Amino acid sequence: MKINTVLLFVFFATSAFAQVKEKPPVDLYLQVSGSMNAYKGDLNPAYQKWSSAFHLGVFSNRSRWINPMASLSFGSLTGQKTDYNYLAAPPRPNTFFKTNFAQLSVGLRLNFIKSDFLTIYLNPNIGVMRFTPRDIRNQKLADQPETRALGETLPATSVTFPVNLGAMYRFKASDIGIGVEVGLLNPMTKYLDNIGEYGNGGRDNSMQIKLSVYVPLTRVDAEAERKKQAERDARREKWLKSKGLLKEKSAQEKQETEKVKTAQKKLTPAQRKRQKAKEKAAREKEKNAAKKAKVLEKKKKESEQKKKKAQEEKNKKTKAN
Repeated sequence: MKINTVLLFVFFATSAFAQVKEKPPVDLYLQVSGSMNAYKGDLNPAYQKWSSAFHLGVFSNRSRWINPMASLSFGSLTGQKTDYNYLAAPPRPNTFFKTNFAQLSVGLRLNFIKSDFLTIYLNPNIGVMRFTPRDIRNQKLADQPETRALGETLPATSVTFPVNLGAMYRFKASDIGIGVEVGLLNPMTKYLDNIGEYGNGGRDNSMQIKLSVYVPLTRVDAEAERKKQAERDARREKWLKSKGLLKEKSAQEKQETEKVKTAQKKLTPAQRKRQKAKEKAAREKEKNAAKKAKVLEKKKKESEQKKKKAQEEKNKKTKAN
């Protein structure tokens, strides 16, 4: 409940200061999240015993398909099974644990759908997790070697490969968003519950259901982007001219091109997408019309040649008679 309250406060506080004017697109987003976590391992065969975590992330919003991100997480996992059957019980087996963890990860947001308001994505990551299992008395299990096999030590860190499937809804007026993610933590360890060599299962894992608020951090510098694009266009045009692949444009053609570019800058991403689709359809139509005209011209020539040949044959017969 506390995490949900914080998320709601962040959302409404940022909404109150949001401007409704037309703004450049967001470059970087801050993702503030709270999650419910369910542990699965030796002391819990299914994803149960829910706990909580808090997450902060930053990701780029520039690309249509792939965007890099980084995140920091703090939370806990818990599990209990009073009748757990060890393969070989240590002197003092633990049947309860609570693990606090901190995790730093980097990854990618692979966008399946990205529109003006909705993004659906897959988010694979790689990270490092530090964890501290404790017993029912809140004592560190790492300091209790009698809870494990003889000579077995409890590691404090693990590599993780978190994978999330998520959706983000963006409010167009403010660019603030809300979202939900479902995923697995995928730590490369079996010691989250302090049970290792004498356990019956494999690696421990955690399912996460995450609720997020997205706040714009920085925006694209539209003027700088226009200058960069103009420089790229100029270099490309110069190269094409040097190869003889581009003829010199007249002043009127340049003016028309600038008008089109200016008009496109005022369009939203969805409108630009529709405009490109229309232009592509028009080019296809023109191309098909040219093909059709070429075929008709070829048939006309063939028909004229047949007529000419038939006339020549007729003249030969007439002369022979």
